[in-house]
Amino acid sequence: MELKEFIKETLTQIVTGIKEAKGANKDSIIDIAPEGLERRGGDMGAYHDKDNKNLNVNLVYFEVALKQNDNNEKTGGFGVLFANIGGKYGETDKKGNENITSIKFSIPILFR
Repeated sequence: MELKEFIKETLTQIVTGIKEAKGANKDSIIDIAPEGLERRGGDMGAYHDKDNKNLNVNLVYFEVALKQNDNNEKTGGFGVLFANIGGKYGETDKKGNENITSIKFSIPILFR
């Protein structure tokens, strides 16, 4: 997979996940990735709305490992790996190349 395809697919899945999470939580006390946020004071600064009101925003951080296995099977692509504390991400007994890539991102959550 080319880098541009990987980036496109990764960002598309993140955005789709955020959209689905917003829909599943539309009647709750949180707003996932709300519009109109402004951060002042650098990375650790507080979030404000357009009226300069402080907002109760927390960032949810994700670090995801993606494994791509290039083997002779017809199945391929990326799979998400979930870390096992004290263990390995995963093993394969098939011949082929295995690439592990990690991505980190955060999503703001506004508590109303």
